[in-house]
Amino acid sequence: MSENRSGARRSRNRVAVVLEGGIVQSVVADRPEDIEVAVIDYDADGCDESEIARLTQPDGSTSDAWVYDCMTERPRISLDEVFADPPDDTVQS
Repeated sequence: MSENRSGARRSRNRVAVVLEGGIVQSVVADRPEDIEVAVIDYDADGCDESEIARLTQPDGSTSDAWVYDCMTERPRISLDEVFADPPDDTVQS
């Protein structure tokens, strides 16, 4: 848990990235107004040169990437289900 500006306790801001066919369809969050999301796609073939960013990698080299801001919205799916602990499939004898 963290504290907001008034000192009240609140739970973490859960974020989920929704993909379909390897493409980001949406980003959802409990409090979308509290986060900023960028998608970085290193498969930048076919992008216009003006859309390409050169990003410094951990080893000091640079890589071309397509970087775009992704709007974050409130979820229409249950994030409680998304973040639930997986069921214990262990069979006890």
